[in-house]
Amino acid sequence: MQTEAGKKIYECVKAVVRMHSAASRLLQDFDKHVAWPAISVFQNTATKDLTYATSAAYWMPEGVFRYLSCKDNPRLVEALTICFLDDEIQEPTLLMGRLEYAEDPLKTRAMCDGWDLWYMYFPRRSSWEHGVAGKCEVPSDRAARIQRAVLISVPLYSITRTADISGLMGRVREV
Repeated sequence: MQTEAGKKIYECVKAVVRMHSAASRLLQDFDKHVAWPAISVFQNTATKDLTYATSAAYWMPEGVFRYLSCKDNPRLVEALTICFLDDEIQEPTLLMGRLEYAEDPLKTRAMCDGWDLWYMYFPRRSSWEHGVAGKCEVPSDRAARIQRAVLISVPLYSITRTADISGLMGRVREV
């Protein structure tokens, strides 16, 4: 016997699955839009800090990321982060940015954290205007690693075509 609440929850879960599938395609498409020949900093890893324990509050990732390092100057990284879940947002949010690290993140793995864009955006989220690229104030706990960062944010569902990625990264590169 089906319940109305059960049907609604099932449809919500299917919508989350579709969102995750679209996010996966977006991460892969991002590789085609970097400004230079690049190497993925985290290979095919797209998230971290998930729990597999039965006592979890939830098993869904709060976000996913993709960081691509310039082959000619590996300290320069173009990155994308999709924030699915955070108390400070009302809808999934896409963050895109360009970061300059103190050292090559491919040689010094601790140099780059997949959540760098996340932690530059959320402490100052209220001062960001969606669709406007700006220099980030790098938090003190990341300042030894990150020398410069530019970020842009938009609602995830405002991305309707691959060309939107190029347009957003173009704005980031102009800053």
